[in-house]
Amino acid sequence: MTRCSRSHPRRLYRLALRCTALALVFSPTIVSAQTGQVVGVVVDQSTAQPLDAVQVLIAGTKLAGSTDQRGHFIIRGVTAGPVIVRTQRLGFRPATQTVTVPANDSVSVRFALALSVVELQEVVTTGTGGAVEKRQLGAPIGIVNVDKLAETPFDGDAAPANGSCIAVLAEFGGASVLFGADAHDPVLRESVRKLLRKRGIDRLKLDALKVSHHASQNNLSKDLLALIDCKRYCISTNGDYFCHPDREAIGRIIKYGGARPELSFNYLSRYNEVWKRPDLQERYGYSARYPEKVEEGVVLTLLAANR
Repeated sequence: MTRCSRSHPRRLYRLALRCTALALVFSPTIVSAQTGQVVGVVVDQSTAQPLDAVQVLIAGTKLAGSTDQRGHFIIRGVTAGPVIVRTQRLGFRPATQTVTVPANDSVSVRFALALSVVELQEVVTTGTGGAVEKRQLGAPIGIVNVDKLAETPFDGDAAPANGSCIAVLAEFGGASVLFGADAHDPVLRESVRKLLRKRGIDRLKLDALKVSHHASQNNLSKDLLALIDCKRYCISTNGDYFCHPDREAIGRIIKYGGARPELSFNYLSRYNEVWKRPDLQERYGYSARYPEKVEEGVVLTLLAANR
C-alpha cells in the first residue's frame, strides 16, 4: 500500500520563503552589473580643431561610438569600473586613455590626436596615379613614410578579451602557418622563443603569418618579426569596426618582415588601399595582394608540393 502524506500549509509556506531567499542570494540572473557612460571630445593636436568621424572604442568589448562634427561622442552601457578608451581615425595616430566609469553616471575624456606621419620629400599619394614629392604640391592628399611608421613606439594591447585568444601554429606537408588570432604580442613572442629553444634554431620558418588582431599597431612588434622568417603576411579585416589595419603595423612588416614581404588582404578598403600603389611597392620593396572581386578573399597555396 502506498501512503500519501500531506505537508502542513505553514511548513510549505516557510519552505517557499526559504527557497525564494536562496534564489535571491545565489541566482546570477537577479543581479545585473551596474553601468555608466563615457562622453568626450576629440580634437586635432596641432590645430585644436574638433575631429569628426573618429571611432572611439571600449577595449575588450564591442561598445563603440563615433565623433560628430563638433568632435563629441558618447558611449552608453559601459560596465562601471576601470576601462580603456581607444580612438582610431585614418591619418591620425591611435590613442588610448584609462578612465574609471561611475555607476549610473558619466565620465568625461578628451583626446588630442597627432597626425600619423608627415615629412618633407617623401612619396605623396595623390590619387592621380603618379608619385611626386611634397615640395612639388601645394596641398598633398597623403604622405606615407614607411620608415617613420615602422619606428612608431609599440604600446601593446591591454584588452583582456584579446589576451584570452588562442594562437595556433599549423604545420603540415612541409608548410607552416602561424594564426595569430587576437593574441597579445608579448605572449606570442614568449611562445615562439620557447619553441625556438626547444628546436635549437634562431628563427621560426613560416610560409605565412595571419597577423594578430587585424594588424593593429598594438599587436605586432618588430621584436616579434625578428623571431620569424616569413614572406607572406595575411591581414583579415574590412576595417569597418576598428579601422584596421593600422599603417604602423604594415610599416613594421614592410621594414622588418624580411626581403620583399607579401601583404595579402582579404578586403580592399579605404584603410588598406594605399598599399596597392605601385610607387610605394617599388620604393619600399614589398608586394600586395587584394581580392579580384569585391566580396572574394585571397587564396594562398602553401603546401610544399604545390609551390
